[in-house]
Amino acid sequence: MGQLVGIVERVDWEDKIPRNIRFIRVKVRINPWLLVIAGFMLRLDDGARIWIQCRYEIVHKLCTRYGLIGHTRGQCTHNMEEVELMIFR
Repeated sequence: MGQLVGIVERVDWEDKIPRNIRFIRVKVRINPWLLVIAGFMLRLDDGARIWIQCRYEIVHKLCTRYGLIGHTRGQCTHNMEEVELMIFR
C-alpha cells in the first residue's frame, strides 16, 4: 500500500495480538514535485473493495484541491489543465 504513495522506509506494526489493523502508519519518501494521492481502492480477499484514506504527517501547505505541496487550497492558483500537464509531461 505504501508503494502507491512513495518509497517505503518503515512500517509501524505492533507485534502483539490482537493487532489493530484499522490504522497502519507507513513512512514513505515522496517526491515533492509530484501530486500526492488522497487514497485508493483496496481489493480484499473476498473480492470486495474498500476505500483506504491516506493522511500525511509533516507535509506543510498541502493543496487539497489537486494534491500539490507548497500551498493550501485557498492559495491555489492552478487550474485542471495545468495540473494535467504536470501529471502527463
